[in-house]
Amino acid sequence: MNNALENYKLLKAGIQDCSLSCSPKQPSNKGSIDTIKEQAMCIHKCEEEKFGKPESLFRVSDEVKQNFKSMKPYQYLQYAYFKNGELAKSVAATFTYASYDPENKMMRDNLEYYQKHENVTDDMFVNLEPISFIDDYDHGIQAYNHEDYKEAVAFFEKALSKYYQVENECRAHCEMEFDPGSEYKDEATNFHRQITDHYRSVLECYMKCPNEAARVNNESYVRNFVPKIY
Repeated sequence: MNNALENYKLLKAGIQDCSLSCSPKQPSNKGSIDTIKEQAMCIHKCEEEKFGKPESLFRVSDEVKQNFKSMKPYQYLQYAYFKNGELAKSVAATFTYASYDPENKMMRDNLEYYQKHENVTDDMFVNLEPISFIDDYDHGIQAYNHEDYKEAVAFFEKALSKYYQVENECRAHCEMEFDPGSEYKDEATNFHRQITDHYRSVLECYMKCPNEAARVNNESYVRNFVPKIY
C-alpha cells in the first residue's frame, strides 16, 4: 500500500511537471493550433522519458483514482499497522485520513481511542498529507490578531505563493484527465464533438481549482481565499 501511495504521488507529480514545463511561455499563443501541437509533442516526450509509453498511464478505473484522491489507502494502512503492532504509524495514518474526512465515524472513533491510549503521545498525531498553505495561513492569522503585522505579511505571502502553486498544479492535472473512450461508450461521435467536450471538461475542471487549492479537507475549504488574504 505504501508503494502504491508513493507511485501515485510520483505519477501525479510527473504528469503535472510535464504539463507545466510544456506550457506556452506566451499566454497569447496558448490557443493556436501550432502551439497546441508543440505542447502535445512536448508532453508526450516528457512523459515517455519519465514513465515509458504514456498510453499505459491512465489505464486505471475512476474508482481507483477517486480512492487515492480521497486518501482511502490510509484507511487500510491504519488497520494494518495496528495489527502489526506499529502504533505510531497507525496513529499517523488514522490522523491523516481523519484530517481529510473528519465526518468518517470509524476514523473519529479510532482517533478517540488513540487519544486515550496510554502509549500514544502527542507527537504521533502527524498528518502525512499536510495541506501546504494551511500552517502559514494559520500562523498569519495568529500574527495578525496579535498585531504583529510584519510577521503576518510574511506568513500570508508564503501561504499565497503555495496556494498559487497548488492551483497551477490542479490546472495542469485538469488537462490530463479527459478520457474520450469513457464519454462515448455506447455511441459514435465526430471529431468536433470530441474537441468541444474535451475543452468543456477541462474548463469545468479549471473552475474547481480555486476551491481545490484552498481545500482544508474533503468537506470544506477556505472560502474566497485570495481576496481574504489581500
